[in-house]
Amino acid sequence: MADASHELRSPLTVIRSHMQLLLHLPEHTIKEEALHISTVLKETKRMKKKLKQNLHNNYFTIFS
Repeated sequence: MADASHELRSPLTVIRSHMQLLLHLPEHTIKEEALHISTVLKETKRMKKKLKQNLHNNYFTIFS
């Protein structure tokens, strides 16, 4: 479970830092901040994949 916690904390930290950058530059356009936005999307996709894997593994551990 500790490994799962770390696997989720890492992308959450990246998402949070990129969102903070976006908030500090409200005058920028979406086009100017596309890199930050794409990074957030990539990390949420990564986090979703990790959650799905962990839920799948835990399900089979519990019911095996």
